[in-house]
Amino acid sequence: MNKLIQRSVAAAAFLAFAAGSAQAATWQLVDNGSSFDFFDLSADFNGSSYSKSLGLADQSSAGHFLQTGTSATTQGLPTGGATLQFHGQQEVDTQGGSSTAKLLIDGVNLLGFQPTSSGTLGGYTATQDIGVTGLQLKIQGDANEADGSAVQVAFSGTALADFVSSIAAEQEVGLSLLATIGGNVVATQDWFWSSSQDTAVNFSFGAAVGDVVELTLSLHSGATQGADHAYTAPQAFSTGIGARLSGDLTVTSAVPEPASWMLLLAGAGAMVAARARRSR
Repeated sequence: MNKLIQRSVAAAAFLAFAAGSAQAATWQLVDNGSSFDFFDLSADFNGSSYSKSLGLADQSSAGHFLQTGTSATTQGLPTGGATLQFHGQQEVDTQGGSSTAKLLIDGVNLLGFQPTSSGTLGGYTATQDIGVTGLQLKIQGDANEADGSAVQVAFSGTALADFVSSIAAEQEVGLSLLATIGGNVVATQDWFWSSSQDTAVNFSFGAAVGDVVELTLSLHSGATQGADHAYTAPQAFSTGIGARLSGDLTVTSAVPEPASWMLLLAGAGAMVAARARRSR
């Protein structure tokens, strides 16, 4: 019987700890940092110049850093119609002060051309750079968590790059995420790709209530045409790049809160009582 009771207590303790491990700590966005965005595309369609420069609009609000821009334009040229699809977004959303902040940096540009007559495409280049530096998230504790209380921070997400091209062009994507606390690097992730990729991103680090986690996020994509591309009507063609880094940054208390310990003890007591009744 004693062994059964001991096992019951151990099981109850484990279940209570697993179920009750608190996520009382939350994120507070205290500084949006300094952001940058740049997009420039140029090409020559059979002697007709085509160029576009676009940017992002700031739509940030309390607890939510957001810069975004989307555009789809078509321009008629002597040998056909050029269509540009563009999107850029960078975002850190504390979701009203929750334990999970949503992180996103995303960039897409796609140039398509529908020829109405024969011609040559030359000089195509496209560059997109967006990012934010010095964005600050503070770890807030509840009434039971004083500054200095240990917490764990974990990121779970994906990084990807997608390349599309009907012409000869060198294409590249770079993504980066850096986290520091008090000037010390606690996490860094970098990717540089020239072919389509999709990878899971997971990392974690220890921190404390009251810490300010400073984030740097950046995205770069670039394309440079090689040989001229001869086209004929009505064969359409396109070239472009998409890249994204997204995921959840979650802060979790390192130890159960008092309520969790109460649940642990109650669960242990209930299981012990049940075992005792069965043994009578």
